[in-house]
Amino acid sequence: MTILVDSAIWPWRGKNWAHLISDETYIELHSFAEKIGLRRMSFQGDHYDVSSQTRDIAIKNGAKPVDGRELITSLKEAGLRLSPSERPGKWEQIKDNPPKIFEKHLSQIKLDWELATIETFKRSSELAVVVECSTGIKLGESNRGEDIEVRTTNNNCRLELLIKMGD
Repeated sequence: MTILVDSAIWPWRGKNWAHLISDETYIELHSFAEKIGLRRMSFQGDHYDVSSQTRDIAIKNGAKPVDGRELITSLKEAGLRLSPSERPGKWEQIKDNPPKIFEKHLSQIKLDWELATIETFKRSSELAVVVECSTGIKLGESNRGEDIEVRTTNNNCRLELLIKMGD
């Protein structure tokens, strides 16, 4: 099992970007991504897009640098490559309050709500709520193992709640 990252050659929004994959499972990929502080929302269905700076962090944490051809070959051999039509697409921000499905989870979060920002997003059949607070976020234990994926990053100052809705 290996995490692979190609060269950061793809320009977007003033930075160069690379792709981070697993040659084995998405579980391995998500675990590694969380370890290096990536937002779960940056998962593109079969890979994470990473900036050149994040690529360097990934390599320091054990990702193997490869060229683009090897990356794609490994993804296909693992049976993890998705066609463009199978990928989830772009996240779009929802201006409304977080959907009711997240209320239970949000009520269990301990933080200074005066300093917190909350954003809600949707793509395909996924919903996400991102809570950020510079003073930190503390979760109740009952958040674990629910139908909503819960991930904290950025030194426990960012929380992502993600749920797949029925198609």
